[in-house]
Amino acid sequence: MDKKILKAMYANVVANDELRPVMNGVYFDEEGECVASDGHLLVVYKCGKTKFDGKVIHLSGEVIEGRYPNYRSVIPKEREEYEHRIDLKELYAACQYHMKKADASPDDRVSILHKTYKVKSLVSVLTVFNVAGKLKEAVLFKSDQTTAAVIETKDITAIIMPCQHFEESVDVQIDEGSPMTISYENLINDYAFNSWRKPETKDWMDEA
Repeated sequence: MDKKILKAMYANVVANDELRPVMNGVYFDEEGECVASDGHLLVVYKCGKTKFDGKVIHLSGEVIEGRYPNYRSVIPKEREEYEHRIDLKELYAACQYHMKKADASPDDRVSILHKTYKVKSLVSVLTVFNVAGKLKEAVLFKSDQTTAAVIETKDITAIIMPCQHFEESVDVQIDEGSPMTISYENLINDYAFNSWRKPETKDWMDEA
């Protein structure tokens, strides 16, 4: 078991849910997998057998009592690759850059091949793959508009739920400061052309 991956799951995927406390920890199943989910993201890491098998463990190390949901039932079975593979390392960097922008909203979304995802959720799930050093080999598989998308490597399987997709709202700012749906192409281009620039700094005396 790689502790870095486990820590990334706690930091980025585990829920903080008062109504479902069992979701506030990582579940170590009896087949050598550990699982984290917040209801919108799910990460399964094949870590091998541990002394925690069959238990849900809080970050503090305490056992959380309760029955963990049947996570396998929500993972799509079919795997079909896109004709042109999405570069998840580039997508991860572009999403991180976007989230740091002063005018970004935590609810901003990105439209990828006619499916829409929260930028923040993509960063959360891709962080786990990045910590594992698996971003370059990770694959985003095809899925329809209402089905969770699968991102997978040999040792890690993740799903991310899409948001509602409205083609007419992509790259359209409805109100200043409101969340925006950005096309994948524009997200990547913004990162490629602008991420190297130093942020502008203003001297307060210019406004005096």
